[in-house]
Amino acid sequence: MIFVDRPVGIDLGTTNSEIAILDPSERDLLVYADRFGRRTMPSAVAWEPGKGELLVGRAARNRRGKEPPPVESIKRRMGQTGTVAVGPLQLTPEEVSARMLAELARSMRAHLSEGAPPEMEVRVARAVITVPAYFDAPQVEATRRAGELAELEVLGVLQEPTAAAIYHTWKEGLGDGTFLVYDLGGGTFDVSILRCLGGEYQVLALDGDNFLGGDDFDRRYAERLRQRLVATGYALDLDVRENPADAERFQRLVHLAQDHARTAGLLRLSTLRPTHETWSPGNTRVEQGISAVGDRSQVAAFGMALVSESQVRLTSFSTESIEGGLLRVTASIDVLLGKEPSR
Repeated sequence: MIFVDRPVGIDLGTTNSEIAILDPSERDLLVYADRFGRRTMPSAVAWEPGKGELLVGRAARNRRGKEPPPVESIKRRMGQTGTVAVGPLQLTPEEVSARMLAELARSMRAHLSEGAPPEMEVRVARAVITVPAYFDAPQVEATRRAGELAELEVLGVLQEPTAAAIYHTWKEGLGDGTFLVYDLGGGTFDVSILRCLGGEYQVLALDGDNFLGGDDFDRRYAERLRQRLVATGYALDLDVRENPADAERFQRLVHLAQDHARTAGLLRLSTLRPTHETWSPGNTRVEQGISAVGDRSQVAAFGMALVSESQVRLTSFSTESIEGGLLRVTASIDVLLGKEPSR
């Protein structure tokens, strides 16, 4: 029997998570994608009372609005004591995260095993897990423990901005230098300045908002879409911005529409009358939408404050990297840098 056991990298996110492995050619990363091409897995765990079992990922998120609801954003509770209710179960944040890590590893293992010869056994047993730069020692240790509960050998727990800098250094063939990293995920927003010297990475300064992310922008655009539908005659008596229950229902419709679009009609919507509404907001409107939430984000202001704090001159950056949803929304960073950042 031939064994293939290559370590994987896991981004255990607040809203979505993903797993990747270095391509055998060592020239690029292989990011797991399901049969519909979706590369991220919702960071959600739920109890299915009908089958008496735990659901993880997209199946868990689809239980939004049902009883019992899914557990989400558990990343914000890592390192804390106490448990959360997942149906009849009481699980620690580490145990909830372990379920997600195990599902990611299982998916990657199944993907790599496809087409492998019978005499080859593919193992996904070793992993590096990324965490935000602001995670303290208990939060880092909780993440490591979650990996162990998922039966993974945790080779390391790496700060997310450091991981981004390492990747861009490797991908672009860069040497030592100073890096400015923006990371706007589904639930958090971080800005970091790092320095690489002799292959060693040091975080010089960091800032951000632990409760701001793409979900905030989704909610705002959900309300704009509702207004457009109402204006065309659809009866949508929802208050997406102020009523949490209405926001939850409309968000489920948004996710259903997104999945339906990605799967090219493979999802059957037999109980619904389909409504097709095409709206391309364009980059300018996206910027305007973010600026409406932007009193909290202050994208460029965060970066400028860090530049001042770290005493690094703005012109001395070797490269600027943006991660997450911010890849598509860069005007505010362009103003700060005077040039387009790396992606």
